[in-house]
Amino acid sequence: MFERNIDTDQVFNCILHGTIIEEYTDDLPCPSVLSCYKDSGCNLCVVYAICPHYLVVVTAYYS
Repeated sequence: MFERNIDTDQVFNCILHGTIIEEYTDDLPCPSVLSCYKDSGCNLCVVYAICPHYLVVVTAYYS
């Protein structure tokens, strides 16, 4: 994430305000989703897992 110059505020915005493009309900140990958000004229995509008590950011990239 930091190697791609994506900061945590951008990731939070994508998680909170982005559009869920795909749901991976069979992922283990927690289901995950692909979310996209228009940020600074680019599409930011974030894959994150939704665990019972926390979220795990798997990857973040611009498409």
